[in-house]
Amino acid sequence: MDAKPGESWVYCAQTTISIALRIESMGYHLHGHDAVIEVCACASKPRAIDLVYLKKILADVASRYDHKPLWESLGLEEAVLEDLVKAIQLEVGKKLRMHADGTRVCRVKASVPGESVEYHVYK
Repeated sequence: MDAKPGESWVYCAQTTISIALRIESMGYHLHGHDAVIEVCACASKPRAIDLVYLKKILADVASRYDHKPLWESLGLEEAVLEDLVKAIQLEVGKKLRMHADGTRVCRVKASVPGESVEYHVYK
């Protein structure tokens, strides 16, 4: 039941966080959004990761950004959703490498009403 070359099992978890953005160059002085964050882990074997464990990792990482100004939590003056997605991908990926052999983050998505940003890692 292992995946064939080029295929993988995909396990996804999501959470919602509230963020504040300030993008002066685009005319946004300060505005906030509830963002749905989805992280997917890919593996070559079924049952490679417990979904409850993946959700716990995501909740732990996402809590660092929840109800905080994004520019402060990321240390970037004009932080945007793309910056948040990449930071979450790196942090969740680091935790997965420590605990889930052969499982990797393959997709991270951040959605706000009417818009979304996705980051995919192909292997």
